[in-house]
Amino acid sequence: MLTILFNAALVLIGGYIAGELAAKIRMPKQLGMLVFGILMGRFGLGLLSDQFLELTPLMSTFALIVVIISSFFAIDIDILRKNISTVGLIDRHGARANGRLCHIDCGCLAVGL
Repeated sequence: MLTILFNAALVLIGGYIAGELAAKIRMPKQLGMLVFGILMGRFGLGLLSDQFLELTPLMSTFALIVVIISSFFAIDIDILRKNISTVGLIDRHGARANGRLCHIDCGCLAVGL
């Protein structure tokens, strides 16, 4: 149990520090956290215990929720309002990716505008 708590503290504190370092070099904090997580995990230095890594599916779901919420709060509403016509055009007509028509639903971005 102590190993799991130590690993959790290492990931939380190290991820926070990596995020702050990324922000200092004008990169997104999430990128610093992601790089730190890769370096600490199985495919990097392998410093995390097997007991801790068994909890990975639960923690990855939680981390995804945190990233989505923090990215949502990083949206600049003024820029979105200035470019809302472009967003609307993409929503109505779809966008082409790799020669295939793919629909991008931007209705959720326009809520509250």
